[in-house]
Amino acid sequence: MTAIETLSKLLSGLLLAVATALLSAMMVLTAVDVFMRYVMAAPIFGASEMIQFMLAIVILAGLALVSRDNEHIVVSLFEAPLRRRFGRLYDGVVAFFNLAGSVLLTVLLVDHAGLVGLFDQRSIVLGWPLATLAYVLAGLAAIASFMAVRAWLVRARPAQHGSAE
Repeated sequence: MTAIETLSKLLSGLLLAVATALLSAMMVLTAVDVFMRYVMAAPIFGASEMIQFMLAIVILAGLALVSRDNEHIVVSLFEAPLRRRFGRLYDGVVAFFNLAGSVLLTVLLVDHAGLVGLFDQRSIVLGWPLATLAYVLAGLAAIASFMAVRAWLVRARPAQHGSAE
């Protein structure tokens, strides 16, 4: 197993654990907030803002996870004919745009994080620093870029007989 494979498996496990924990926390927080709001007339302060922060992290973690094995959503109406007609060229174009989009997202998030950090912008309700979230999201986008490179390298190798890939 190559270093890239080892790192991608390690990152995938970590991202899956983080996304699972945050999604579970979002579910519990939403349920408790609804209960507190409608039964006790005392909603959890800042619950929707906490959920927004968690959702952003879950989305970018999910992007990295689907980028690892090119498991993005596809429109099957278009994909099958394009794949038949263009074959590996189609795979290469999809992989290129996946990587280019992930890299662009990383660059934009790093730039955004720098700006919100420079002006010390904070969330409206809880006053959490937005730069921290933006840097976390930029890191996740960078991991998605790494996973896109890994997917491209795996597709570029000829398939081994009996391989699960």
